[in-house]
Amino acid sequence: MSKSAGSGKPGILWGAIALGIFWVCVYLSYANAELPGFEDLLRLVPVFLVLMIGLAVFSLIDRNKDDVRAAIACGQFQQAESELKKRLPRLKRNAAGTEEHVQDLIALAKICHAGGRLDEADSIAREAVNYAEHGTQLMQASLDRGTRGGARIYREVSQSSLRSCLLLEIESAGVLGEILLDKGRYQEALDVIDAGLYKMRVFYASEATQMVSAYSYGSKLLKLAARIYAINGDEDKVQLALSEASGFDQKGLEAAQSLAGMKPASPEPLILGAEFYISLEKHDRAIKELSRALELKPEKMHVYTIHLKRADCYSRLKDLDNAMTDVEAVLDMVPDSPLALVRRADVFEKLDMKDRALVDRQTAESLGVKADYIKLGIDGGSKQ
Repeated sequence: MSKSAGSGKPGILWGAIALGIFWVCVYLSYANAELPGFEDLLRLVPVFLVLMIGLAVFSLIDRNKDDVRAAIACGQFQQAESELKKRLPRLKRNAAGTEEHVQDLIALAKICHAGGRLDEADSIAREAVNYAEHGTQLMQASLDRGTRGGARIYREVSQSSLRSCLLLEIESAGVLGEILLDKGRYQEALDVIDAGLYKMRVFYASEATQMVSAYSYGSKLLKLAARIYAINGDEDKVQLALSEASGFDQKGLEAAQSLAGMKPASPEPLILGAEFYISLEKHDRAIKELSRALELKPEKMHVYTIHLKRADCYSRLKDLDNAMTDVEAVLDMVPDSPLALVRRADVFEKLDMKDRALVDRQTAESLGVKADYIKLGIDGGSKQ
């Protein structure tokens, strides 16, 4: 997948505008221009310069984000990892890029986990957790200052950023918890999961209606906890965790449907709703939501995700013809999509075409993807 043409142009444009304003002001100052309101305008120049330079830096850092997410959505993890490792140092130096930084760390931790590089995944996931917690602390302090007398817009921005940081804390806790579980460090995994769940329950009580993904991450944390309780032989705790997870899924579905009503032209709420239907094992309803999302002509990363999710739903309903159609749709767009190859291998196995399934799995492995990548949910699929 090549980078889109014109990548980075917004950053160059904003930088050029900032320089242009600077030189115009220098010229007018040296020319002793006496224009109406010129002195007032001059006082605002530093603000404009900082804003535009900031936009330039942000655009340059952000220029390949969509390509990275599209690569992850179709399973091109080696390409995504390479790009993420280029982005991360730039984001780390940019104080305004904290949320983007944590999101990239989470993505990189998932990729390392999927590749079986558990120690590396562990280290990256811990870094994500730490940055998310630091971001939450900063935003809470900012909100406290705003509450004591700041402008309303200041408080609202701080509140929004606080929600985002809390959400990243919950998500990164789930990623780290699953890595620790696979390393056999069950008690440590439970401690991380419990910390994430504490944040989720606070979030659930006050903010989750505005952040639908929080329900999804909370549900995943509880299902992780249930897996550990099952290993420990504590069946009562297993059932309690699964019951609470189901409650999160149901609440999340209601929130996603409400959001879809407010944003009828956006595919994201429909995709989120489909994920909750999948968690609730209502695959026919998930298919309807995903089909509606596809009709809205979403970005390519969402197109890959929709087809792969829908293929999984059709496969679970034993509608193998439609499952194959969805998988082939991804392979038509990205012939070397490892996740699509793994999905097609699953369909071939159900069709008792084991030789063709083996070829697809071997091809996927040659591209750096094993069949058990699917269970990590990197493609947005449900747990196997």
